Amino acid sequence: MSLWIDKYRPKTFEDLTIHPKLTKRLKKISTTKDIPHLLFYGPSGSGKKTRILCLLRDLYGPDVDHVHSSRKDYKFKSGGTAELSILSSSYHIELNPSDVGVKDRKVIQETLKEIAQTTPISSYTSLKDMMKKGTKKNFFQKQTKTEKEKEKEKEKEKEKENEKEKKIGYRVVILNEVDLLTREAQQALRRTMEKYTKTCRLILVCVNVSAIIEPLRSRCLLIRVPAPNKNEVQTLLEGVVKRQKLTAPTMFLKKIVNNSDLNIRRAILMLQSAKIDQYPFKEHQFVPLPDWQIYIADLARSIVEEPQSPKQLLVIRNKLYELITHCIPTDVIFSVLLQELLLKVDTGLQKETISLAAYYEHKSKLGSKPIIHLEAFISHFMVIFKKFLTDFY
Repeated sequence: MSLWIDKYRPKTFEDLTIHPKLTKRLKKISTTKDIPHLLFYGPSGSGKKTRILCLLRDLYGPDVDHVHSSRKDYKFKSGGTAELSILSSSYHIELNPSDVGVKDRKVIQETLKEIAQTTPISSYTSLKDMMKKGTKKNFFQKQTKTEKEKEKEKEKEKEKENEKEKKIGYRVVILNEVDLLTREAQQALRRTMEKYTKTCRLILVCVNVSAIIEPLRSRCLLIRVPAPNKNEVQTLLEGVVKRQKLTAPTMFLKKIVNNSDLNIRRAILMLQSAKIDQYPFKEHQFVPLPDWQIYIADLARSIVEEPQSPKQLLVIRNKLYELITHCIPTDVIFSVLLQELLLKVDTGLQKETISLAAYYEHKSKLGSKPIIHLEAFISHFMVIFKKFLTDFY
């Protein structure tokens, strides 16, 4: 059974229904065949990756979908190693350098240097150029005169359509979660992208564009992909339901939209999960939340309702380790935990709680061990919460 999010992902610009102005802008960029470095930013699940893949298909053709996954080992001259998962085709490579932590600078330099030494084998535009040069004539020498004339007319029409097409002599490197890179890695990326701009183009993807250094932003064309509105997400869900030949009450779909935080990926996954749990859908059917979100809500409850003591803090530490080992991002833990805590504390304590969360989240981005900053935030909150209760009563 395939995931609906992959099954119904738009393949071309024509399939995209959300943000038509942005789609038109990207289509215009792709017609030049000589794209600049791009920086896509916007909330999770807004469609950044989908639009990037549509852009690559428009540039290189359907062969860009022939992707294989591999694990690459990096050995550095200064000592040390790193291992990273990479998705690649003949025309592009996709990786997440922030996964290797403080070694991200070396990984970026090694990867771009390696790619810069190679160029794509061919592109569909260059194949068309070969056809224009007369490759077909070698295979159809026995054609009649009228058939040759028809073939020439067709070739002339194709030449008119493809006047703006050029041979693409560069590969594309997609770097995910650029906002999580260290400052040193971003500085190295700025220098490297200038050096190898002739043989590769960079497409950077991030959520928080303010975390990108200004020299790096200024060298890219910024593409903002905003979150869809509720009506657009509901329309997408209705389309998935129709293509799956199912039926779903409108109220049930609205419930999913409200619980999805306008995240298209999450909304479709929630719909598929609900289908597995119970079908036919009912108007007041329970919409399952992600396990990690339920886990964080339970963590917030234990912080507030259980006695604030060192023993309880040790229990909470184990729960935090559980979240981190399951690859839940630190900023997501901070955000969801803060939302749950604000629902459980008095309004007089909310402002200080928000300030604490912002302070320790910022500290976590400067450090390399998120558990320290998460635990510091919770312990500090437990102190002020216990003091608040003592003063109140």
